[in-house]
Amino acid sequence: MIMPIDAAYRRGLLVVLTNPKAALMWAAISMFLGSSQLGLLEFLAIGVGASMSAVVVYGAYALLFSTGVALRGYRRFFRMVDGTFGIVFGALGGRLLWDGVKHLTGLRA
Repeated sequence: MIMPIDAAYRRGLLVVLTNPKAALMWAAISMFLGSSQLGLLEFLAIGVGASMSAVVVYGAYALLFSTGVALRGYRRFFRMVDGTFGIVFGALGGRLLWDGVKHLTGLRA
């Protein structure tokens, strides 16, 4: 059964708003901008502009990926897509972990 667009949009919005990586990224950007020589109005303007940009971009994603063609394509290939991303991100995470261990222990490759 295909989810109604308003339910799909709410679900996608909830996923984005609860994504810890996105929250950490925005916190880092805010800290960087806050430590710059920007005035309060400039800082707030960047925040409003970035928020509006995110709403437009993620709204467009929601509309695009809620179409019948996108939903059918994802249903057909989701295992391959999820598996591929799992392998790639797992390998990258493993590499980061290995590099951290090497750095902490002083190992040389």
